[in-house]
Amino acid sequence: MLEFVRRMAHHGMRLNGATVGRQTIGGCDVGYYRLGRGKQPALLIHGIGDRSVHWQGIAMVLRDVLDMTIPDMPGCGLSTLPPGRTFISSAESRHILHTLVEPLADQRPLLIGHSLGGLFAAKMMLEAPERYSGLVLINPGGLKLPESARDGKIFRDFLAFGDRMEIFQRIFHQPPAFMRIVAPGIQRQLQAPVVLDFIDAMHDYDMITPAEVAQLPAHGLLFLGEEDQFLPPGTLEGYAVRFPGQVTWLPNSAHASQVECAGQIAGAIRRMLSPPARKTWVQNGGSVVTSQW
Repeated sequence: MLEFVRRMAHHGMRLNGATVGRQTIGGCDVGYYRLGRGKQPALLIHGIGDRSVHWQGIAMVLRDVLDMTIPDMPGCGLSTLPPGRTFISSAESRHILHTLVEPLADQRPLLIGHSLGGLFAAKMMLEAPERYSGLVLINPGGLKLPESARDGKIFRDFLAFGDRMEIFQRIFHQPPAFMRIVAPGIQRQLQAPVVLDFIDAMHDYDMITPAEVAQLPAHGLLFLGEEDQFLPPGTLEGYAVRFPGQVTWLPNSAHASQVECAGQIAGAIRRMLSPPARKTWVQNGGSVVTSQW
């Protein structure tokens, strides 16, 4: 049933003007959507085991101001892994993402990431700050905390052996009853080797430290679901206290805030992209004064 929902979302993206592109990078066949007629390029990066179509709500609102590249990470959706591989590493993932938008580097794309995609976006910004114009993180993961090794194992075991409804309820906050039919599909995607083998291969250097979060640009937005129980404890709070940009806690939203709060997040991104209005007047004596308002 989850795949049926995603196929419908795919057709919805195409009907609203999205084109599908493909590029071979690092032995992976990477599929992605291109959508939008705005001047500002943006790269939208989904979370662990997820799919690009789940950006649909945000992408539809921003297609007049952004030129969006929305990839499926290898092993998910439109993208395939290299032959014989069950996953690609964090470093390989970031290399693919950097390469995908390299032709747009002179236009400095905006990075937008959810969950693991938020970690990738933050690390990419630290790796090449001159190539990107700003950062939007939605419930980002991968924060290096004192108990990360223990909590990482707990998180991995929860995905591998957790009850399908408990997993579903940690991702969504009070979803409509009909959405429960996709819970088995979500469980299967999070128990796939592309997810579990990736987690098993994570090293400390693949994560982001609180000090590194503090080095991210101030021109950025961080959105945190108040009801998020999916990520290890302390992750969102750790980001919130160190992130230099604007931090917004989203009430009545769990981990899938890019779906549950698409309109609110898109509105904030639109405001970030819009320069403040300016008012000009002439003072006595003829001097011209301009201010933002």
